[in-house]
Amino acid sequence: MKQLFIYAFAVMALTMLTACGNEDEPVNKQTFNVTINARIIGEDNIIFSQGKAYVELDNIAKTIKITTDYKTPDGQSTTIATPEMKLTSAGGYEVYSFSDHSATSSTGPVEGTIDMNSGMMWYKFTFDASAPIVCTTQLLYSYMKTIIINPDNNFQYTNEQSQYLFTLDSDGKTCSMQISNFTPNIAGNVIPGGTIKYNSLAVTPTATGYTITADKAESSYMGTYTITGLHVNLDGQGRLIDGQFKCADLDFVITGSMFPQQVNY
Repeated sequence: MKQLFIYAFAVMALTMLTACGNEDEPVNKQTFNVTINARIIGEDNIIFSQGKAYVELDNIAKTIKITTDYKTPDGQSTTIATPEMKLTSAGGYEVYSFSDHSATSSTGPVEGTIDMNSGMMWYKFTFDASAPIVCTTQLLYSYMKTIIINPDNNFQYTNEQSQYLFTLDSDGKTCSMQISNFTPNIAGNVIPGGTIKYNSLAVTPTATGYTITADKAESSYMGTYTITGLHVNLDGQGRLIDGQFKCADLDFVITGSMFPQQVNY
């Protein structure tokens, strides 16, 4: 297992895994602090909180242990720690699944996925069957298809290089959307600089993930590439994405996932 590769575009340094080990730590082990978005999924409501997780990876034994901070339904901060769990290939390059179903575990059953290339993590605790807790790092979708459609003549261009990163704020009500390798025209040309960012998009946590919307959003790239009619659904407990928006009089349709499509959802 190689070291985690962190995507180079701007926000990733703040939102993905950041090493915090010391020089005396064995090279086969890595420890990380990471921002975690947690949803407690009740029957009648969804409780969102943003906290920190401490991740311990053993690259030789291929194990992972996660200690997560989140808020309970009454607003109290609490911490939950998994046992050490075995990493198993999940069918994608450098993508691993992990789980623990031991009867003595204080977390109850836990399962998750980690992408060693992007640093993306997804995991779920079910110690309370009526209100499972679903956790992710900031929402990165690396395995994407963007179809750009000219509504005047229905001509289409398909781009499979863009990646979409949604960085949620601390209360889970707004987020930014950063697109790498953004193609804003039917010719397939990528904007100079390679990335574009939109701020203050509305976020609604749901039972299956999140809904992200904006009637209009201005880009951070020289005031151009304004988008309208943004509506994005993050389903499959946040692991799948589909949505649409309009930019430069073109229709954009996006579909994809956090992890490779061969990883089971």
